[in-house]
Amino acid sequence: MNALRFGFASVLLAGFAATASAQFTNGTPAPRASISRDINTYVLFAYDELTFKGGNAATNSGYIVGGNIGVNYPGTSPSGYSLNFATSGRAIMSDGYQAVADSVRGDAAGSFFDLFANSENPSFASTIRGSGPMSFSTPIVATPSLPTLPFTPGRALTDNGSDLTVLGSGGQPSPYTLSPGVAYRDIRLNDHAVLNLGAGTFNIRNLSIGKDVTINLSDSSILQIDRRLDPNDDLKLGLNSGYNGLAQLLIGGFGDNPNTERTTNFSHGAVVHAQYFAPNSWLDLGGGNNLYGRYWAKRITGDPNNNVYFVPEPATMALLMLGGLALRRRSTQLCR
Repeated sequence: MNALRFGFASVLLAGFAATASAQFTNGTPAPRASISRDINTYVLFAYDELTFKGGNAATNSGYIVGGNIGVNYPGTSPSGYSLNFATSGRAIMSDGYQAVADSVRGDAAGSFFDLFANSENPSFASTIRGSGPMSFSTPIVATPSLPTLPFTPGRALTDNGSDLTVLGSGGQPSPYTLSPGVAYRDIRLNDHAVLNLGAGTFNIRNLSIGKDVTINLSDSSILQIDRRLDPNDDLKLGLNSGYNGLAQLLIGGFGDNPNTERTTNFSHGAVVHAQYFAPNSWLDLGGGNNLYGRYWAKRITGDPNNNVYFVPEPATMALLMLGGLALRRRSTQLCR
C-alpha cells in the first residue's frame, strides 16, 4: 500500500531526546494530560495484557506512530504487568499520545509521551517526554461500553460451509476471488497464493495462510472468522491500489484458550493494513512487521522489530459493533 494515502509520506522517524517527566513552558509545568477513554483513539488496545518488545535502529523498528496504547483491566495479565514496554529494544511512541495501563514495566529503551499508570516496576527506566506517570481509575472503558463481535463464534453456518484451497495439490488456481454471501468452512491459501476480496461480508470458520501470500481487500470487506486467522511469513495484506486500510478482521478465537493459544500470529516480514478485533483471543504481532490500522484483542504480544501505525476509520462508516463503538476519523500527530 502507498503510505501517502494514510498521510505518512512525510513522517521522519527520528530518535527522541530524553526529557524530564513533565513538559515545561516558560518555567511552569504544562497542564496535566487527560486520559482518553475512547477506544477508537487506541492503535493497540488489549483487554488483559499488552507486550510491545520494541526494535532497533538497524531495522528502523520499534515505533508506534500515532494512536494511544492501553490495557483495560487491572490484575488480569499472565505476565504480571498489564503493559510491558521496550523489553527487547527501543520502543518509541509519537508525540501527543498516551499509554494507559494499571501496572507498567518500562525498560530503559522505552520512550512514552504521556503515561497513565497506577504502579510501575521497581527498575522502571523508560523516558516520559510528556506527563506521568499519572494515576487513573480502572478500567479505561467500562465493560458495558466495550465493543463486541457482531456474530457468535462457533456458528453452524461456517461449520457447514464449503472448504477452499488455493494452489497446492487439488487447489484452485491463483489469483482466486472469494465470493461474499457464501459460507466457508476452512480456507487454506498455500505459499505464493493471491486472494481477492471485494466489498461484502465473508463468513469463514478458519483461515490458514502459507508463506508469501497476497490478500487484496476493499475498504468495505468484512471478514467474520469463527476460529483462527493463521498467517505464515511475508504476508502482504491490503497493499492493493485504491484501498485505505479499512477492512475489518473480526476474529472469534472459538475453542482457543487465550492464556496458552495464539489465535493470530502475524509471523515475520508481514505488511498488514486492516482494522483487527479479537476480544476473546490472543493476538501475536509477530516480528519484523509493519502493521497499519488498529489492533484490539484480549491479549497482545509479539517478537521484536515491529512498527505499528494508527489508521482510524472515517465518520462515514456505519456502527460496526454493539456497545456503542462509533468509528470516527481523528487527526494523527506523527513522530517529528
